[in-house]
Amino acid sequence: MVRRDGLCVRLSVRESKMDEESALALLFVNLKGAKEKDYLATAKACRFLRQKYGSFRKVAEKVGVSSEIIREFDSLLNLHEEVVEMVRTKEIRLDTGYRLSTRIKDSKRQLEVARAVSDISSHDARAVIEYAKLNSGMPAMEVREKVMSSKTITQRLHAIILSLSEEAYLNLRTKASKLKKRPSELVKEIIEKWLEQ
Repeated sequence: MVRRDGLCVRLSVRESKMDEESALALLFVNLKGAKEKDYLATAKACRFLRQKYGSFRKVAEKVGVSSEIIREFDSLLNLHEEVVEMVRTKEIRLDTGYRLSTRIKDSKRQLEVARAVSDISSHDARAVIEYAKLNSGMPAMEVREKVMSSKTITQRLHAIILSLSEEAYLNLRTKASKLKKRPSELVKEIIEKWLEQ
């Protein structure tokens, strides 16, 4: 018997008594309902069903999700065992585990990079993993430092719309043209000089 909360499903997966019904139930619970997902049980169910049905697409159709989601969970089982544990404890996120699995094939390197990205955002982890893949001889923490120090600094810009008469705009455009600037550049310079005074 499979309850909606997935308790029985999780128990049967952990006890290695995987069958089609419990694997499908686990995927329905973890992919469609549960806020807290059991990543490894879901990964095992995806792998079991992919082997049974022959493809990620068929599993995805059966459960009603994208084949990419099934592929992401399945990929977790290709990780170094310590990285799998980091995923289980949610020290690293699902998408980070997926990227490590697909971008870095060497299991020792996976672990080194996983440790380097465990406390940063998914976006930053993605950049570190890509850079680590391209620079396989560089220590992972050095890769992280390079990526994090090269992040683009963002600056907020504000746009102001001015209401000008046709005559004022034509005068502005003429003056800007003489200075080989756009009218907006000239207005910006005038305002900045005025604010400095």
